[in-house]
Amino acid sequence: MTAEQAPPPATGRCSDGARRRGDPTLGTAPGGTRWILIEQDADWAPNPLASLEAPREARRELGQALEEVAARPEFVRRPRARAAERTAPLRWGVVDSVLGVEVWGTRDAEGGWGGAIEALRDPLAAGAAPGPGTLLVCTHGRHDACCAMRGRPVAAALAAAFPEETWECSHLGGDRFAANLALMPDGALYGYVDPDEAVELVRAHRAGRVDTAHFRGLVGLEPAEQTARTAAASALGLVPWDRRLSSELRSEPHGHWEVRVRLDGAPALRVTGHVVFREPAPLTCGAPARSAVVPVVDAVAPLRD
Repeated sequence: MTAEQAPPPATGRCSDGARRRGDPTLGTAPGGTRWILIEQDADWAPNPLASLEAPREARRELGQALEEVAARPEFVRRPRARAAERTAPLRWGVVDSVLGVEVWGTRDAEGGWGGAIEALRDPLAAGAAPGPGTLLVCTHGRHDACCAMRGRPVAAALAAAFPEETWECSHLGGDRFAANLALMPDGALYGYVDPDEAVELVRAHRAGRVDTAHFRGLVGLEPAEQTARTAAASALGLVPWDRRLSSELRSEPHGHWEVRVRLDGAPALRVTGHVVFREPAPLTCGAPARSAVVPVVDAVAPLRD
């Protein structure tokens, strides 16, 4: 393992505390099923859109499109070893985990979007299609130092094996689970990733195996729905990101929940569970202690109408 790939020493940071406590990861993926990936090498502000390098009109256009389609913006850059090699124009990507597609393009020389806004509004019309996939590793140190300290070694390890697919990215949520890795357009999120296991984790995912020790869930779903979809997929012998699956969350009184999971051409499953409030702890560096709410599955059974 190189110095770039070496994991950081244990400290009092949020990610070290989460690992000591064994904070559960499942049900913690962020919202948004359509993401726009904006390449920008310069340092990202805690709110990255505040540091967007673009003309005023381009900023306005992006903000309007993000609101129209409820999309999630992510800043991306190549890992350090590759960033110095870049001579091509800055790129953008649109990924959609419901459609399972992605489309890429380049920014205009004047700072315009070069088709990105049109792709964000309608990725299929812009030529989006299934591809090899995009690997996003959060290294957003100005949001939380754990993301940079643990994320950059993971990004370097993945870039050595998957150079074209790997990007560093801005905040993915769940700082305490650093390093965090999103596999798009599957919409699958993993946490607690270390450099020496990152490549195998990606290969296992692409082979249809869920690494349950690291899986955080699927983007765009409520926490209980992420947990239920994972349990139902396991019962059906599928992966949670199988697009034949659909789910519907039904909240119940007193912290209980029900999710109905359906598979094309098969009987629906009823997943029931409850929420557990963890002991208060810092969920991000420098923040006061808070109780994490964890959805727990009680039962998976066929739905009887």
